[in-house]
Amino acid sequence: MKNEKKKPKSDTHAAFTVSESSNKREVSWIFDSGATSHMCNGEVALDGAKDVQQQSSVANNAVSKVEAVGNVKLKADIGDGTCNVSLSKVQSIPDLAINLISVSKICSNDYTVTFSKDACEVRSASNELVAIGRASGGLYKLCVADEQVTCTAKEEFDMELWHRRREQTVR
Repeated sequence: MKNEKKKPKSDTHAAFTVSESSNKREVSWIFDSGATSHMCNGEVALDGAKDVQQQSSVANNAVSKVEAVGNVKLKADIGDGTCNVSLSKVQSIPDLAINLISVSKICSNDYTVTFSKDACEVRSASNELVAIGRASGGLYKLCVADEQVTCTAKEEFDMELWHRRREQTVR
């Protein structure tokens, strides 16, 4: 017979709910040397957004409706740290497949963009590294810092209340 210690019975319960949308778009940014403006799809929240009624030419000379113009703040992963990046006058085009960073707009603000086989780098006028893009499938994708996730836990709670809440979300 094994010598087992009896564990005290616990009345503490834990409940988790996880859901994922199957049509969720990945929020990534692609460096585009052909784009004349920074552009984002409807998945990106703009700071200081102003509604507009204008159109913009995108790939293959297709014309898309621009619904708003505003600013986007990103945290770029630069290898040994992060750098806050602000894109101004970003056009919100809801049906855009991917978010675009205009290389010409970056360069017009005194930054230098250098492309190589595997990556691109954005440097300030003082040669400080501010962003990196990694080559993948012929595109250069901005390296962004991992999103921070906050989790809140409560030791004691009413299991019946959480069960009722879960039932309502399933229906």
